[in-house]
Amino acid sequence: MKEFKTKENLINFLYIFGSIVPLSYYLSYRYFKNDVPIKYLWGNIDKGLQKFYTFSMIMTTISFLAIIVFIQNVVNDDTEIFGKKFKNDGFYYYFQPLALIILPSIIWMPITYLYLKKPNILWRYAIVAILATVALGGCLLMYALQNTNYKTLINNNLHSYNAALIGSKYLAFHLTVLDAIYWTYSFF
Repeated sequence: MKEFKTKENLINFLYIFGSIVPLSYYLSYRYFKNDVPIKYLWGNIDKGLQKFYTFSMIMTTISFLAIIVFIQNVVNDDTEIFGKKFKNDGFYYYFQPLALIILPSIIWMPITYLYLKKPNILWRYAIVAILATVALGGCLLMYALQNTNYKTLINNNLHSYNAALIGSKYLAFHLTVLDAIYWTYSFF
């Protein structure tokens, strides 16, 4: 039986489920566009801050890509995360936070549109829970990257490691401060 805790499986998870996130956003927009104008997704966020948010979304995407490049090109079976080799239990320190970010993100947009179409308290709590879960995943991923022993990386590749670490910090900031806290406050 093939081992589950491999870099290949983690990368496949990222590519398959990570691709579903923007697809779910696009399909939600297409399905609900006649009932709910897209501008309602901004809630009460003013126009000036919307431009910053748009810029921050681009920076968050670049940050996430830096993390993927790091995992794909630099992490190996002997990379240590919290003192555990990736091929052993170190795998979970990356997989679990990434799953907390990606899987709830797939359903965030459809549920948000459902709330906008017909507001109810269940959808509201679901939206808040999703954003809090994604923010937690972002913070855990940042913590895991901070506790990755760079001496155990392929060629001690510090450039990719530092880009991923800085990217994870920005990702955690955006997911926690801008999405889970400020967007939620402004939306409801």
